[in-house]
Amino acid sequence: MGDLHYANLDVNDVAAFRGAYESMFASPAGTVINDVILLDDPLDTIQQAFTIGRVRFLVTDLRSQRTPNDAPDIPSKTILGLDQKQWFKDQLQAATTSEDVGLVVWVNTMPWIDDERKWGHFTHEQNDLVAFFATLDLTSIPLVIVSGDAHMLAVDDGSHSPGNITTFHAAALGRPGSIKGGPYSHGAFPGSGQFGLLDVRDDGTRICVRYSGRRGATELLTYDTCEPSVPGTYTPYIPPSKPVRVVTRTLKKFLSRLDKKWQVVTRFYGWMAAMALVVGGVGVVGGVVWWCGCRHSVGKPKHD
Repeated sequence: MGDLHYANLDVNDVAAFRGAYESMFASPAGTVINDVILLDDPLDTIQQAFTIGRVRFLVTDLRSQRTPNDAPDIPSKTILGLDQKQWFKDQLQAATTSEDVGLVVWVNTMPWIDDERKWGHFTHEQNDLVAFFATLDLTSIPLVIVSGDAHMLAVDDGSHSPGNITTFHAAALGRPGSIKGGPYSHGAFPGSGQFGLLDVRDDGTRICVRYSGRRGATELLTYDTCEPSVPGTYTPYIPPSKPVRVVTRTLKKFLSRLDKKWQVVTRFYGWMAAMALVVGGVGVVGGVVWWCGCRHSVGKPKHD
């Protein structure tokens, strides 16, 4: 559920996005993709559904049908698209009424618990889904969210999640850490070298999920859907107020852009300085050679 590229573009520019994708596919890692997978998807959404044991997995596409984030947040604004949203609802309805399913895992590639970004840009659609969740028998067949696009380990037991859905985050493998959204009942840990394990246990009557969030070999966060956590063994994460988050993020973006521009400037002047040193060095060597040649010529006896 990670990003295909990390250009972090903040403008709706087709050429800029195409360039970022092409750069990724031209990289050594990107060229390997064509050796192992055939990219032949249709132009519509690429949602998927599959079953392992009695667990039904629903993977939604939150990119291809998305209304731009900065569009007005009105009822028609969508992240799923009409067709995919209906597909998602149909899949949930079928799964939660099936005798062959005991748990539904929604692979949701954006932070679900967010009041300003990500799903926070699509409050009408999120509220519509929450209202639909309320019509399902999620007590008998629970729904959990495996969420992405946030470089952190985090768990919410449903206390703060829209629709009271248990939510898991586990990232980032090789990128800098960041926290998005919240609150998270069992904490949030930003960082790199992080990943999560889900241990699914099915006794035929109910399915339990144990989450283990790790940084390398160290387990930082655990949660079990069937075993209540002991108070005091975890620290909830409460995000700063919305204005503080907005100002902090704006400042970080400004400093990041300033740093990138500074790197360009320093690289340019570094190159100029290197060229100056090379030219100066060549000049010094040439001068020494010339000076030595002149001395040798002056001291050499003449012959008739």
